[in-house]
Amino acid sequence: MYSLFTGYTLVKIGLLSGPRTGNEEYCEAPKWLAATLDFAVAELPIIVEMKCPQVFHDDWKQRYWVQCQQQMQLSRVNCLHLVQYIPPTKLEHGQMTINEIQYNNKWFISVLPQFSKFWKMVEDDREVNKKK
Repeated sequence: MYSLFTGYTLVKIGLLSGPRTGNEEYCEAPKWLAATLDFAVAELPIIVEMKCPQVFHDDWKQRYWVQCQQQMQLSRVNCLHLVQYIPPTKLEHGQMTINEIQYNNKWFISVLPQFSKFWKMVEDDREVNKKK
């Protein structure tokens, strides 16, 4: 449906992980940072994240924005289309929304210490469990 609506060709991506070297547009991505990307647009630098919820979420920013920022950080793409799609049923027509999200490097830099702290707790927990 996205391709029919936009005219863009989608290319499957999959798992991306760090490390990524920092530059003017993107901060450094640590080796433990990873994200699974659904698709990229073949014609333009756009990542496409597909969601098929039971109902549309008006609070999509609260639900998906952080995930989308991580995907753009790792892919080094500044634009992401968040697609919410509900397929048609016998009783209702299908629905689709496309929300464009821009990468925010300042935000990513500001939260990276919290992400790092969380990952350290995960690693510490692994070490404790290895010793048991």
